[in-house]
Amino acid sequence: MIKLVAADMDGTLLDSQKQLPPDFWQTFDRLKAKGVLFVVASGRTYPTLKRNFEPRAAEMTMICDNGGVIGVQNEPVYVSTIAPALRRELLEACEEIPDIHLAVSTPHTTYMLPYRQKPEEKRIIDLSFKDVKVVKDLYAIEDDVCQIAICDIRHPDKNAYPVLSKRFAGRLAVQTSGSWWMDVMNAGVSKGSALTRLQKMLGVTAEETMAFGDFDNDIQMLSVVGESYVMQNAPAHMFQYGKHTAPSCDEYGVTQVIRREILGDCI
Repeated sequence: MIKLVAADMDGTLLDSQKQLPPDFWQTFDRLKAKGVLFVVASGRTYPTLKRNFEPRAAEMTMICDNGGVIGVQNEPVYVSTIAPALRRELLEACEEIPDIHLAVSTPHTTYMLPYRQKPEEKRIIDLSFKDVKVVKDLYAIEDDVCQIAICDIRHPDKNAYPVLSKRFAGRLAVQTSGSWWMDVMNAGVSKGSALTRLQKMLGVTAEETMAFGDFDNDIQMLSVVGESYVMQNAPAHMFQYGKHTAPSCDEYGVTQVIRREILGDCI
């Protein structure tokens, strides 16, 4: 019996207009009544996710920053902090890569430099981040940093990813998380490692867990569950990582599957 459900946000739970399924909260409440915990698992920051799920964020369990933060009832219960020296080296490496914009995440806010005159970059960032604090110097940040997200308008797989994945191999986890995004966390940090941590905290097995994803940063999460679903809208290479295929995000595949497989609805 499924006791824990985890779902990625962009391209998975959210439709292409970045909206929750119309039946999300009804489905959430029915899962809760059945004793099944729903967990959102995203590369988005904790402050952003709390804003995304207002006014009921306090009811949510969230894997944030690609596993760098776990939040329960509006409080971080786990944070993986990047060491200051390693963070500085990463910032220095990023200065050498053209056309990228950094979002430096902590459990409580996200720091960015002022936008450059690139409207497309601003549009992409504004869709993904809330509660941003604009600063003049990213090196001066004193808060604990759990993730550095990189907006790459040249596309990360061709621009930033080859450089950073090679330079920080074995020292940092470097993942692409969308057509425009890549994320950098501590080595070993992923949605999968965070979900495993939650499973142990709750006494839930992999076989009692269901997960949904659509992109590379979901691969580890899909590998630690008994029932793994890749969204129909995912890139072709992703289907090898799922036991099942879910209808697309624009068909609200996550709630469709939950209602059919866990709640017993005829769909």
